[in-house]
Order: sequence, then C-alpha cells, then structure tokens
Amino acid sequence: MNPPDMQVAVEPEAGLGGELPTAGSLQAARHVADGEGMAEDAARRRRRFGLGRRAGGRRRSGRSGRVAVWLLVGITLVLLLLPAVLQLSESDIASTPFEEPLSEQLLGTDSQGRDVVARMLIGMRTSWFAALGVISVGVAVGGAIGLVAGFSGGIVDTLLMRLTDAALALPGPLVALAVVAALGPSLRNTLIAVALTWWPWYARIVRSQVRSLMHRPHVEAARVGGLSRPRIAFVHVVPGTLSAVLVAASLDVGSVILVLAGLSFLGLGSPAPAAELGAMTAQGLTYLFNAPWVAVAPAAGLFVLAVLANIAGDAATDALER
Repeated sequence: MNPPDMQVAVEPEAGLGGELPTAGSLQAARHVADGEGMAEDAARRRRRFGLGRRAGGRRRSGRSGRVAVWLLVGITLVLLLLPAVLQLSESDIASTPFEEPLSEQLLGTDSQGRDVVARMLIGMRTSWFAALGVISVGVAVGGAIGLVAGFSGGIVDTLLMRLTDAALALPGPLVALAVVAALGPSLRNTLIAVALTWWPWYARIVRSQVRSLMHRPHVEAARVGGLSRPRIAFVHVVPGTLSAVLVAASLDVGSVILVLAGLSFLGLGSPAPAAELGAMTAQGLTYLFNAPWVAVAPAAGLFVLAVLANIAGDAATDALER
C-alpha cells in the first residue's frame, strides 16, 4: 500500500508588504542603500577636507597671529631698550670701511666704517615708532572729524564729508612729496606729510560707525534719559567704534612703514648720517656688488617689520570680528 501523497505548503517569504520581493523592489532597495552610503561618504569627505581644513586653518592662523603679536612686542622692547642699553650710535666709526659680516662686526660695516647692525636697529626703531605716530595722528584727527560728522548730521555732516572726499581724491604720495618738498627734507616733515594724507580713511570709518550706532536702543535710551550730547558721544557711541578703528589701524602699520621708507629712499627723510631704513638701502645700492650687506641688511629689517605688522594686523582683525 502506497503512502498517501504528502503535500508541502510553501509559504511566501516575507517581503515588501508580505509579498515576494520583485526585481524592481530589490533594485529600489539597492538604490536607497547606495544613496545612503554616498551621502555618508560625502559627509565624511566634507568633514575631512572641508570643515576640518577650515578649523585647522583658523587654528594655524590664530597661532601665527599670536606668534606675530608676541614677536612685535619683543621687537618693540628690543628697539626701545637695546640701542640705549648697548649705547649704539648711528655715526660712530666701529672699524675699517666695508668690513665683511661675521668678522669683528656681526653684519660688517658700511662705506664709512660704521656698524651696520647698530644703524639697522636704530633705523628699525625710527621706522616703527614713526609709523605708530602717523597712525595715532590719523586716528585722532580722522576720528574727531568722523565723530562730529556722524553725531551732528545735516549740513555739518555734508560739509565734513565733502572735505574728506576732497582729501581722498588727491593722490596721497604726490601730496606727501609736495609737502616735504615745500617744508624741506626731514623726518618730522615726512611724518607731517604722511599724516596729512592718512586721516580721511579713519574719518570715513568712524562716521559710518557713528551713524549706525545712533539708532541703537542704548543710545536712544540715553537720549531719552536726558544725558548731554558729549556724554552720549564719548560714553555710548565712541566705544562702539573702537573695534573697526583698531582693525584698520593694525592693518595700516605695515603700509605706513613702507610709505615712510619709500620717501626716505627718495632722499626726503632725515639727512645723513641719520639712520633710516629707506635711506640706508638707497645709499647701499652703490656698493651692491662689492658690499651687498650694506643694502641688504636695512632692506631685511624693513621686510621683517612690514611682514610681522601685516600678520599681527590680520590676527587682530580675526580676533575683533569674532
């Protein structure tokens, strides 16, 4: 007797909605999985090459900025104290003319036998503090004009801003050359000439900041509270302009150093034997092939000051804009 036929029921595999998976559903699932994987890979690449690089760049920029600021502080102290401590002189004869570097003198001597290092340090000190003086005068004059224009408004604002526009329309280097030519070559006259062309920028910056601050709630509250106009200006408005002014001033240090060196290079600075980086470089060009250190040393000092000032200015900009 043959056993009865046994029927085996085959249940469908669990799929989408309890149905057997089809080729279309499998392909769609694969596309979804591939899309999620591509999105994860893209996010990983963005984290690795995008945001990480920007964050690392900011960290490197912050470190380089802090290093530049500390170097500038150190250079300022060195330039302020070292010539006085070592009793360096810009005109004393140290040795024979055109003595090579690393002999008796660290960077040799010039055509008169004067120490190149001593003259370079004195020239760097002169350029550095002269640039700070020019910027201080520009900030004071331009800031006062911009504050009065922005706080007063009306006809006063119009007249002061047209005066500022007229000053900006004049070519700064030509005005400086004309002023020095009229007053005579000297460091003081050079500083006056450059300061006369540098204040309009700060006037524009301060005026725009004041106009935007005049409508802030704390200024309106101070006005409604009956505070005097000078108190409102110097207590509630001026502090809000300091950030923009400091950013502009920090970025201008290197430019002013180069402008002063350029005028000195043209012979419009202090007369010889005064130690100025531009004049020393111009005098050393005559001996560039047989004694290159006479021109290279002051040019290197000027380069170091300008580069460090620009890096520190960028660092100050990043710090104040956060």
